[in-house]
Amino acid sequence: PPTTGTVEHDRLPEVLTRAITMDPDLYRVGVAFSPFTYDPNLRLHSVAFRSNDGVIEPLSLDATVDYVSTNVDWYHEPLRAGHGVWLDPGFDEHGVHIATYATPFGTADTTADGAHGVVIVSYSLARLERLLYTIDLGEAGYSYVLSTDGHYLYHPNQELVDAGAAILDTARELGDPALEALGREAIAGARVFGEGIDPTTGSPAWILMEPVSATGWILVVTLIRDQLVPMSKDARSTLIELGMSLLVVAMGLAVVIAGRFARTRTLAWVLSSLFALLCLIMLSVILLLVDRTAHAVHWDRTRVPNHAAVRDFLRQYDRRALSLRDELPVYVPTGIYVKSVTFKSANEVLLTGYVWQKYQRGVHDGLSRGFIMPEAEASEIIEHQVDRHGDTEHHVWEFKVTLNQAFDYSRYPVGRENVWIQLWHRDFMQNVVLVPDLDAYKLTIPSARPGIEQSLSLPGWDIESTYFSYRKHTYDTDFGLGDYAGLTSFPELYFNIPIRKQILGPVISHLLPIGVVMMLLFTILMLSTRQKSRVELLGFNTMNVVTACAGFFLVVVFSHIDLRETLSAKGIVYLEYFYFVTYVAILLVAVNALLFSGTQSRIIHHRDNLLPKLMFWPATMGMLLFLTLLTFYFG
Repeated sequence: PPTTGTVEHDRLPEVLTRAITMDPDLYRVGVAFSPFTYDPNLRLHSVAFRSNDGVIEPLSLDATVDYVSTNVDWYHEPLRAGHGVWLDPGFDEHGVHIATYATPFGTADTTADGAHGVVIVSYSLARLERLLYTIDLGEAGYSYVLSTDGHYLYHPNQELVDAGAAILDTARELGDPALEALGREAIAGARVFGEGIDPTTGSPAWILMEPVSATGWILVVTLIRDQLVPMSKDARSTLIELGMSLLVVAMGLAVVIAGRFARTRTLAWVLSSLFALLCLIMLSVILLLVDRTAHAVHWDRTRVPNHAAVRDFLRQYDRRALSLRDELPVYVPTGIYVKSVTFKSANEVLLTGYVWQKYQRGVHDGLSRGFIMPEAEASEIIEHQVDRHGDTEHHVWEFKVTLNQAFDYSRYPVGRENVWIQLWHRDFMQNVVLVPDLDAYKLTIPSARPGIEQSLSLPGWDIESTYFSYRKHTYDTDFGLGDYAGLTSFPELYFNIPIRKQILGPVISHLLPIGVVMMLLFTILMLSTRQKSRVELLGFNTMNVVTACAGFFLVVVFSHIDLRETLSAKGIVYLEYFYFVTYVAILLVAVNALLFSGTQSRIIHHRDNLLPKLMFWPATMGMLLFLTLLTFYFG
């Protein structure tokens, strides 16, 4: 806002120096005089200073450019407006991204000719970044800032800022008219809220755009929709209950309708087919619901996906150390980048990538440089690079590590797992805590998958997100060190890669062959007859049926063995229920053939083996639905 007062020319350096010293967020402050205003014999004159990492340096605004003759916005814009204005941010001659406020001023002997110069105050946008870091939007959201015309001023993905990109261009590239409409309304000065595609993750998101009155900039808050409101287990159970109720109602209606319009035998086939179909649909719906249900793994770990979460966790640990009168921990910034993930077996994972650490002179003196992956069965770690800038050391290692992790395949082929990398400092006998170097990542929300190769694919699995976490671990040994600091509740850093099983692969490799076998069994059942003409035509006899069933059994059992060996499962896997039901079906079809040929049972012979034929699909699909409910609803 405009202020009044007078400052003598010879006191300008003192006043400006004090201003930039008192405000650590100020990057540049200065005064540029209009032609011949400061001195009738001097066309241009300026007094300015900038802060270079806390060191105050003088600047000469008129030495580098003729700000009057050239189109320098910080000089001409406030004079044209007649009042102070915020200018669109840009890079100064030193390559620093700054936002500048400029306002005209008059001297004590000002005349009607107007202002006698311009006062400029510039802030580094690093301050804006720190302010946005303090906004805790949880794991589902982040914020960024647009200029008055929609260009990115600050964004966690610095490439958008460096490229001079605009929100409207991004919306067009994404083919998202909703995001484009939100952007146009916000640029016009409206506060808007709606759904669109997040430019960074490509996921559906809720987007709030709020114009900032003081600058005209636009603050944008993005919340990834699927992460904000994942389907809970309770919601899944409610939907399953609703589906089962609809199944019962549908069967009741079918009985009433078919009873009025169908003959007895036709009615039986209609009801049999309908019940089997409804069971199949309900089974598929349950599997899809389970696949979409959020399944948190490792509840004993504290997720720290953003700066606020890291700060809060470490603050609590500091308080604990002070309350116990322990020495305060030493924090070492550590980052990780995973290039590849490969399953060597069901529970063995091979990972490659890079780990880096930052050390500060005076803080990390006496510490070894390096890290340990304590859960690794085999590891190759090679130091690639060491950079030293002033008091800072930056170490980079390349790693290739094999981890043995116990995954839970009890719900296979659906479910989620978590591939994790545990990290210790090399001097684990000291009170050294690894801190995730979140500043090194463009975007830290889990759905943006920070820390892994974006094109990385894991056959048979979808990589959902990545995030850091801590686990407070208590060991029952001091490793022979006596004064080991990590005996109780010591925070150990983990890098987590949640993955979700792709259903299509197991369906094709396991369920499709089972489905074919079941249809062939039903075909054999339909061929059973006592009518001589049909027997001679179809060649039906008991020995052929038993032989076919034996062949089907071998096919299914070898597939079952392959499943067990692939998963190295200890207990029963959900997919095995399909094999168990198939075994029962094979056995019953063979027994039915024996009874049909060797007995005179009225139940078996009724209408040429009609009852087993009618019951085949309802019995098999009903049993599969029951086992599915037992696993995912009651289990």
